[in-house]
Amino acid sequence: MKRRMGFVSNSSSSSFCLVGVELSGDIENILKPELLDEYNELGDVEEFFSRRGLQYDSGENGDAVGLDIYDMPEESTLEEFRAKVWSLLKGALANPKKPSIIVDGSYNG
Repeated sequence: MKRRMGFVSNSSSSSFCLVGVELSGDIENILKPELLDEYNELGDVEEFFSRRGLQYDSGENGDAVGLDIYDMPEESTLEEFRAKVWSLLKGALANPKKPSIIVDGSYNG
């Protein structure tokens, strides 16, 4: 039996590690009401959060928004990074929870 060691080109998987929050429910109920018109005009949840400096990801366990942990500055502590994420989340979400580390992924194959 031959084993392949390395990248598999026909694989459709992705994973992410965010400092952020998991989203549950309709996006219209999650966002700040004053931002709904902008979201509806865009029609793209990833672009909406990107414009606010946040990353949106969808995985096997649901949707999440925050910042990629690999974008944390080397000189920053985790608590400082969480505070930054918390500030960004408060600008976009109606009732954000405190950010935590979220690891998830998906496979389409």
